[in-house]
Amino acid sequence: MSEVKSQSRHRHLLSVRPSTLRPSNAFLFLFLAFNASCDRKQPEAEKTPERETRAAIPRGAPSERSATELAGDSLTTAIGPDAVFKAASDLAKIGTSQAVRLLLDEATSRKDESEVAAIFESLQHLTSPESLNTLAELSIREKSPAVFKAATDLLADRADATTVEVLTSLLYDRPARADRSHKVRLVLQSIRNPAAARALGKLILSAPEPGVIEAAATALGNIATPTARAALQQALDDRPDLAPELRQSIQRSLEKVPKESGDVKSGE
Repeated sequence: MSEVKSQSRHRHLLSVRPSTLRPSNAFLFLFLAFNASCDRKQPEAEKTPERETRAAIPRGAPSERSATELAGDSLTTAIGPDAVFKAASDLAKIGTSQAVRLLLDEATSRKDESEVAAIFESLQHLTSPESLNTLAELSIREKSPAVFKAATDLLADRADATTVEVLTSLLYDRPARADRSHKVRLVLQSIRNPAAARALGKLILSAPEPGVIEAAATALGNIATPTARAALQQALDDRPDLAPELRQSIQRSLEKVPKESGDVKSGE
């Protein structure tokens, strides 16, 4: 209410003509009129640069770019094997699916062999299940033999039960492709990580494809732990339907595992 009265008073003062005032009141009029003018401009003067900037940003504006995107930009602009390795390692350590995709995209787009080798070397920093599973999937779909080899070498030591499941699911994607099935078998048989032994044993018991069964048996023979031995023996006991040559392959893998072998890792 006081603000309304003040505004009314200001309008009244500004509407008065100085010529109608007595000389004794002229100075008072000018003083009040000046104050009224300052009061009307005050709200605009109170606007600080900070408020103006904040008001200019609309609600719902996108947040800053993600760490993965920024690391990807650094890799894209890196030149020389040392700089590429550092940028690629930083990206690999983030360990997201997007990070793995960016690494493989950059590896296939570069022409300098030393820079490509640096990117492949940086894959050693992929340790999370998400990153390894993404690497397994993309390596199967990727046409580059160099990418496939680099991924297979890493997965040999780090693939676990979930990785085996990802690889198996790729066998039944539609449309089915012979080259994809061949790649899956190559990755499976290269696995040396004891953490994958139980999943490989289940695969032998359920897979209909002889090539997949043989690849899993080969991996179990190379893992050579009691869990691997038990899985191979169970395959011989529970799958009398297997062809004689396939049973012989499983038997050979079983004979590679010492009876008193110890598990390298617990919790298989």
